[in-house]
Amino acid sequence: MVAESMVPIPFPALLEIVFSEYRQHQSIFGIPEHAFCQPVSARPEETSHTYGLFSELVSAPLGPAIGPHTHLTQSIVCAYLCGGRVIELKTVQKLDQLELQKPCVDAADIGYNTEWSTELTSAQATAEYFKAWLLLHLLRGLLWNEWGQEPDFLFLMSVGYDLEGIQGATVDAFLEDMRDAGRSAVFAELVDELVTFLEAQPELGFFPGGSLNNSLSDSPENSPAAPSGPDPRLDWREFVQGIRHDICRSVALSTMHGCPPDEIEAICTYLLTEKRFDTLVKLNPTLLGQQDVDQILSDAGYSIDLDSHSFEVDLRYSDAVQLLGRLQSTAAAVGRGFGLKLSNTLPVHNTDYRLPGETMYLSGRALYLLTTELAARLCQDLHTSYGVVPLVSYSGGAHAANIVELLETGIGPVTISTDLLKPGGYLRLAEALRAVEDRHFPDRPDPEALRSLADSAKQQPAYRARGGEPTARVHRPLPLFDCFVAPCREACPIGQDVPGYIRLLGEGRPAEALSLILATNAFPGLTGAICDQRCARACTRIEYDRAVQIRAEKELVVRAARHTGLGMIPSRRPAMGSAENGAPVAVLTAGLAGVSAAYYLVRAGIPAVIFESSSRIGERIEGQLAKYRLTGNELTEDLTRVAASGVKFRLARERYPDAADLVEEGFAEVVLSGPDPELLRSFDLRLHPDGTPKVESETRRTPNGIYLGGDGESDPPRIIEVIASGKRIAAAILAARRAGSTVAPEADAGHSSGGRFTGGRFTGGRHTAQQGPKPDPLQVLQKHGRFAAPGRGSDGDVARAEFQRCLECNVICLKCVQVCPNRANIAIRMQASDGFTDAFQIVHMDSWCNDCGNCAVFCPYDGKPYREKFTLFADRTAFEASNTPGICIDHGQVLLRGGEAQANTDGGGVTNREAKRVATLVERIQNDYSYLLRAFGGGMDE
Repeated sequence: MVAESMVPIPFPALLEIVFSEYRQHQSIFGIPEHAFCQPVSARPEETSHTYGLFSELVSAPLGPAIGPHTHLTQSIVCAYLCGGRVIELKTVQKLDQLELQKPCVDAADIGYNTEWSTELTSAQATAEYFKAWLLLHLLRGLLWNEWGQEPDFLFLMSVGYDLEGIQGATVDAFLEDMRDAGRSAVFAELVDELVTFLEAQPELGFFPGGSLNNSLSDSPENSPAAPSGPDPRLDWREFVQGIRHDICRSVALSTMHGCPPDEIEAICTYLLTEKRFDTLVKLNPTLLGQQDVDQILSDAGYSIDLDSHSFEVDLRYSDAVQLLGRLQSTAAAVGRGFGLKLSNTLPVHNTDYRLPGETMYLSGRALYLLTTELAARLCQDLHTSYGVVPLVSYSGGAHAANIVELLETGIGPVTISTDLLKPGGYLRLAEALRAVEDRHFPDRPDPEALRSLADSAKQQPAYRARGGEPTARVHRPLPLFDCFVAPCREACPIGQDVPGYIRLLGEGRPAEALSLILATNAFPGLTGAICDQRCARACTRIEYDRAVQIRAEKELVVRAARHTGLGMIPSRRPAMGSAENGAPVAVLTAGLAGVSAAYYLVRAGIPAVIFESSSRIGERIEGQLAKYRLTGNELTEDLTRVAASGVKFRLARERYPDAADLVEEGFAEVVLSGPDPELLRSFDLRLHPDGTPKVESETRRTPNGIYLGGDGESDPPRIIEVIASGKRIAAAILAARRAGSTVAPEADAGHSSGGRFTGGRFTGGRHTAQQGPKPDPLQVLQKHGRFAAPGRGSDGDVARAEFQRCLECNVICLKCVQVCPNRANIAIRMQASDGFTDAFQIVHMDSWCNDCGNCAVFCPYDGKPYREKFTLFADRTAFEASNTPGICIDHGQVLLRGGEAQANTDGGGVTNREAKRVATLVERIQNDYSYLLRAFGGGMDE
């Protein structure tokens, strides 16, 4: 059980978290300091540009769109730190006790949601926006010494959904409080809490702008009040009370689908003339008409079941053009600004029910096609009919890779929602800022440029439907701890350490990269040329742009090793001590599976002899691969390496030895590869009714004790699967010998937690006997949130570019942390002595979570982090309503679940090993993250 309604963090607790986390970890709500984006006025003047929205200036024309990233104070802070300067606050309406079905977000591919207005009450929402406004002003000073400066950001409020509600007491109070916070007793209370907190701080030197030496306290002409920590000359209250009270000068109108044109016009007129706000009206993509919407989406390959009713009742396009023309005149007559907010989401029928309810709302890539088309049409027709080109604030599938081309048409600001729900999260906003900074953009839309943009988008692959699974998956239960995993490696049948060899190659260490590949792949040259790349289809980079060029990287490794003359012959690393003196294994035919099995047996110290009727080692494999039309010498090089490793070949055999011959020669096990029907018959293999041999799929062992390769199970052969079958055979033989039997125990030959075999060197799961490089997780984290085109140019250029594109998910994943708009999943940094494999462990903050489900969408496991990860509960009621391992501080009493071995009624529970690690995690939280505990009921006794 989780808290389906998020609970705002009290202001003192929120301040405690911000200050303590920054002091101890150089991050704020998980956003690392290296991702913080400086205000424009804190930069050299020649790089500073400002942009406008009506009468307000901002330093960048982008920010978080109305949506899940602007519910809570911590979300707004994260958006600002990552470059968001136009903060579109979540919509407030008269109904502020909503009960919504959950989960409500599915951003896996194009994006769907079932959200509505803010889930908070109007009073709670107002308080959250007050807290965010105060805190952003404070952080500008503490982080960048921007004390008392005009803000480089703006808050745009949003209200809905009908005239009666907007004129009612609830929404009217919200409008007036956001216009003048000084009238609010809540704002005055928050000011007191902030001043009290600041005055209680012993020192603020850990903030760049918080020390006396960096302050502007000696330059009163720059700032009437520039507090700098404990300096007695400075007055925190004067600074805080000097923060602007007019939080919002403009408003966006959101209307329900089906709202009549005269109602929309009446609301906008009311906001412009009576409330005197600059106003944006948010329009729906249904304006394009069902036929055009269906055509645009179908042409892009989408199969989306449109909601015909929405098109029937929504505003018609011809009415919209006339309405907007009149409103432009109304705004001009009263000296207010008026513009369009394009666009709202599109109602569609729920056909797969990953989200509850009959209707859901389309966003993301597909919406980009519709919104750019709608912008182009409206701007052209308003210009033609009324001689005006309206201000257009854009939101609909925007992200770092298209924001420049959007702004270059003159529309803006551009706000982002769906993209921030994907891996990288708020860090993707910083990437968008990097794309636009130091650029100048037109301040009004160009209809011709918009038409060109809309037409171009329809031709671009980036906006077309994609096949296959939309997110990287590993399809097994989510562990309580140590969950970082590389989906590419898990998708590979041989468990290739893809991130490891990509890093080694990118660092200019091709011989080590080849050695790492050879630990799990006997045919690097062959698979670098013709592998089917399941790994690439599971690459997390797809959730940003395009998959890492994994197969090409392997080819580069082989080529680099060939050119340097290094690493072509692997050293033998026996894994069984005296196993080299053990009985040999006979491999009949030099097929792919047989050679693979022999190679890994020899690497483990078990002699292997391959019997082959051909006179040349590679002839049989060439026959297997005839349909692939190999053009290089990759296979020859791979087989030369196999022979040099110690595998023995007996070629040109007129007949293959039978079981008696092999026993007489002292062979302990027999591996058949080929396949050769006569050979299979000679060993009396039991067959299924369809004539195929009976074989245990994991160990590849037949009922009569013969091991059988997977060479003949498809035509043409799935190369990586056949190679993997040889590895499975070697693993099973090794496991059986270790167990003191020539029969491989089923348990030893089964899948490990990493999806590979547990026998010695052949383990190909998350942790192999041959470990790859051990990078610094914090350095790897700097690659997250970044868009990057595939590498081009020389081999070295490609290797370095792909290394930077690889997100090294096995080192640091943090998807559940990044995709949570509320920051309800926290990464706890562990110490090497703590006994964990991963550098960070995930802790879930129950009361910050609203059960949106987005972390479950992107978690590579078949699990839900918000329901299954170790949880910090805010109160006893929530703790007792859940069975998730977690902790709660209740009036000084520590309530802990999972700290000792215990069984649930369904047979699950916390193992003894997990119990020990729970205790270690709690101790780490107490030592390094105690501010989280203090924020929820006080600290723990030592």
